[in-house]
Amino acid sequence: REGGGLVLPNVLSSRIYLKLANARCQTALEKWAEPLGVFAWLLGEEYHAALTDKAWQWLLQNHPHDSIGGCSIDAVHRQMETRFEGALEIAETLTNEYLWRIAERTDTSGLAEDEVALLVFNPLPWRVEGLVPVEFDLDHDWLAAQGLGISIDNPYRTFRSLQVRDAQGEEVPFQIRALRATTVHRPHIPLFAPVFGTHRVQGWLWAALPPGGYTTYRVRVERKPRLTFGSLVTGPNQMENEFLRVRILPNGTLTLFHKATGHTFQGLGYFEDGGDNGDGYTYSPPRHDEVYTTLSESPRIALVENGPAAASFRIEYEWWLPAELAPHRQARSREKKPLRIVSTVTLGRSSRRVDIETQVENTVKDHRLRVVFPTWLAVDHCWAEGHFDVLRRPVSIPQPPLEVWKEDQPRQYPQQSFCDVSTGQVGLAILNVGLPEFQVSEGPERAIALTLLRAVNYLGADGFLNTIMGGAGPFIETPDSQCQRCLTFRYALLPHAGDWRAAGVQREAHHFNAGVRCIVTRRHEGELPLTYSFVSLEGEDVVLSALKRSEDGQAVIVRLWNGTEEGRAVSLRLAHPPSRAWLADLRECPLEELPVRDGILPLQVGAKRIVTVRVEVPLERGA
Repeated sequence: REGGGLVLPNVLSSRIYLKLANARCQTALEKWAEPLGVFAWLLGEEYHAALTDKAWQWLLQNHPHDSIGGCSIDAVHRQMETRFEGALEIAETLTNEYLWRIAERTDTSGLAEDEVALLVFNPLPWRVEGLVPVEFDLDHDWLAAQGLGISIDNPYRTFRSLQVRDAQGEEVPFQIRALRATTVHRPHIPLFAPVFGTHRVQGWLWAALPPGGYTTYRVRVERKPRLTFGSLVTGPNQMENEFLRVRILPNGTLTLFHKATGHTFQGLGYFEDGGDNGDGYTYSPPRHDEVYTTLSESPRIALVENGPAAASFRIEYEWWLPAELAPHRQARSREKKPLRIVSTVTLGRSSRRVDIETQVENTVKDHRLRVVFPTWLAVDHCWAEGHFDVLRRPVSIPQPPLEVWKEDQPRQYPQQSFCDVSTGQVGLAILNVGLPEFQVSEGPERAIALTLLRAVNYLGADGFLNTIMGGAGPFIETPDSQCQRCLTFRYALLPHAGDWRAAGVQREAHHFNAGVRCIVTRRHEGELPLTYSFVSLEGEDVVLSALKRSEDGQAVIVRLWNGTEEGRAVSLRLAHPPSRAWLADLRECPLEELPVRDGILPLQVGAKRIVTVRVEVPLERGA
């Protein structure tokens, strides 16, 4: 149409706390509540459709473009946070109930009297093997039955270590990260007041998990500290495993050596902060901007985890930055405030990636904060996961001629779970959780910049903007969009050979986002084995989007997609063999019946295609 429209790309980074909450809710529903609900339903348990629908309703009410975009008034976004909390609470409650139902059906009768069973679940339809973060509860009544005195004030007085063994009795690497006493409510347990005192354990576990299922580990509490041998720390501020060597420099940046390619990435993970006189729609640096980096800072660096399973270093900055914009909004103020940034960098045993958690206590206004990873790779394009696609994007972005200019051509791109820069021989992927905006610089460093937050003061900033003609929204102050709160960001570095496809970047990113879930159960009989796979997908480059019960309550819906430019043949297997199956549309209406061969569904997933499969499975009993 004549004149064109505005792109307004920087809604991707407005009110980043909403994007983080949205990612938590979507993962909780898509990767946990719905798939586990299907697993339990196939066993004859109840599938809580009404509650699931309510969670989705609240989540989707947050998805109008001005809502999830972060470009509305403060009152709208405060209501969104309440809906996110409600959707997440439903998803978590359902997930915990389904975990419990499945655990109760698992045969743990082979446990010793002083052991409990730890079931670790993988929601993805492919095998996961490696170090995983786990969290689980040990009930006080069971601990007391082991002759342990329960200490609420200091859980480490109750026990100091755990022995974890697999179903064959072989000890597996496990490392406690933290212990705390808490009280949990388990509404799915049929008691008048199902409230339990527990010691909550956070740790690292070396796990081998089947596709779309669980495996069981045997846990025994040990009263005395265990002597553990082995460490990934190989020198001052340095850690190493069989794939990677990580060194932390005095300024807090990482030097990352990738052993398979012999390539070294340097200067990774510095922070960059510049002014922003934009609004909820648009990033706009002031005309007289001041951009700071942490390259000349001297953060406090400490080793905080050191064991056979993982090593972690904490990097802590107190970074003095301009407090806000000057009154005319075209420069940053002379007054400065400290911005506290704490990053924890973790390398796991046999892990191909480096995990980073960054906490920012945002005390500064009118600014954009990014974390930057120079690659120094000679490339003219990058890749990023989008909605049902993996997209190739140019690095150099031409700007429109002045005679037709309305806004700058976006320099930042959207992403889902990863972005990647690769020469075809060596590459670096940045995985993320809920951080939708990135940029690759046009200079020779080809640095990937991940936007952590934009803090602005207006819904529409009107005449202050320098990157757009006029602006998009009304001139309304929105103090909450300054994001003056404590924020936690998770991202990971994945160096690799080949391109993103050859390196399996997408599946690694989905695992990084989904994680694992755990539940503890005691000794009892059941019909399920100690290791069980409910669903598996064999084949390359095809990923799972949805695993849910059909809206009519009569079938299982499996939605897959292929983001590559080539068709893929895959095989879908359910533990409960299908009686019939159909290709379906997005409304779940059958289109074409599919052959079922020995309980396996062979499927063709075309290039850049979404495939929905409707599967009828005999239930164990009416549910």
